[in-house]
Amino acid sequence: MDRAALLYERILLSLRCGSVDLAALRSDFGYDMKARQGDLVRWLMEAGLATQRGAVLRLTERGYLLCDEISGRLCRDASRRAPR
Repeated sequence: MDRAALLYERILLSLRCGSVDLAALRSDFGYDMKARQGDLVRWLMEAGLATQRGAVLRLTERGYLLCDEISGRLCRDASRRAPR
């Protein structure tokens, strides 16, 4: 499995399990989700679909109902931009 696939899987599974540790994505993959997808992350929070505390991005109850759509957007973007 290549790094992009591993990053995709980490984001997808983390969201389904409750939260994504943005610091871990940065340290494990060199991927800064806030820097690369800041507009999408901000929109998720403004729409009440996610919250962030420290380096942890968590879906709200409403966001979890849309987990597949949200993770698809984050992963689709991440897989295009994943460090090699």
